[in-house]
Amino acid sequence: MHITNGFTLMTVARPLEVSAYLQEAFGLRAVFEADWYAQLKGPGFELGVIAEGHESIPPDHREVVRGAMLTLEVADAAQAFEQRRADWELVHGLRDEVWGQRHFMVRTPVGLVVDVVQPLGTPLPA
Repeated sequence: MHITNGFTLMTVARPLEVSAYLQEAFGLRAVFEADWYAQLKGPGFELGVIAEGHESIPPDHREVVRGAMLTLEVADAAQAFEQRRADWELVHGLRDEVWGQRHFMVRTPVGLVVDVVQPLGTPLPA
């Protein structure tokens, strides 16, 4: 087998709404959209979002994904946070973590949580 690409596919309530949100909020680009599916591209990755209950999904996987988050790495989390925080539903604000990252989380209109992360290099002192 020779793999030529890979991406995560998430089952969501309204894929076109998720696609529009991710394009507007984070600059992702739609490479394909239908009423039941959207394929998005960012620097170095792709993401698919598919409508819950779609016939192409195995019957035991047709529910909206729970517990998954989309993590987007940025060069400057503080700048990203300040730039757009008024536009976003925050899950938690900007903070530095002891494991060596600065991040914040937002919730999309359909409930998908996006974790915006900046690696800080080395873990912070405890």
